[in-house]
Amino acid sequence: MNASSVYAVSDKEMVKQGIKAFNNGEYRKTIQLMGGALSSEFNNPVVHYYLANAYAETGKTEAAIREYRIAHALGPDTDAGKFSKLALEKLTGDFKKENPEPSIVKAPPAPPPSRREKELNRTLDSLDKQASNAGSSHSIQGQQRAESYSRLADDVVNRTRLEMLKDMAGRSRNPRLTREHMRQLEQLREAYSKRQINQLSDSHRKVSEIHRTSENLKNLLQDESGQKGHRLQSRGTNLYVRNYGEGD
Repeated sequence: MNASSVYAVSDKEMVKQGIKAFNNGEYRKTIQLMGGALSSEFNNPVVHYYLANAYAETGKTEAAIREYRIAHALGPDTDAGKFSKLALEKLTGDFKKENPEPSIVKAPPAPPPSRREKELNRTLDSLDKQASNAGSSHSIQGQQRAESYSRLADDVVNRTRLEMLKDMAGRSRNPRLTREHMRQLEQLREAYSKRQINQLSDSHRKVSEIHRTSENLKNLLQDESGQKGHRLQSRGTNLYVRNYGEGD
């Protein structure tokens, strides 16, 4: 079994589950699943499109716009890219020159974001970047360790085979490995293969946990129901540090 294919299939399955969750109206679950798949499916515009839709459905407009832009940039001619473009035309001024509209009375400009909103947005962006960087790091380390198990398996099996032949050489002029020898060698290789797969699974679990932690923190930071009392604060909070204080 190829090590990289085991890892990729898991993320592709998460994408399928994320689409199913979105169609079932489970938007927070969609965000968690698609976020967990980004480590190896970042260049897939479908992932960013559904992630953007889920953010839009949960009121996270800025995050939705960001993901729509990524989806369109990755696949402008795909369905996901085209639908993302339509969404951006409604949410932002993107592509306005491509599709001029009749002049209308402009609405008054939105008030500038408050200091708290700016701080919150900076923290949310920082959490996204930290989760992406940490997830990529764990993915790379997991792949490297899995590959090292594969190389180690080849080395151990080859050395064991030579030791078997050397042992038989003293008792036979034409030493050949028996079925029992071959079975032992196969069991030895399978043991290392299991370690390889377990390493990939562990790496995938860590990446998923990182993205779930990031999404949970963002939800807590944006939770308006806890304005009064002890609540998570934007300033000082990141993927590894929590800062709690009195609500506004």
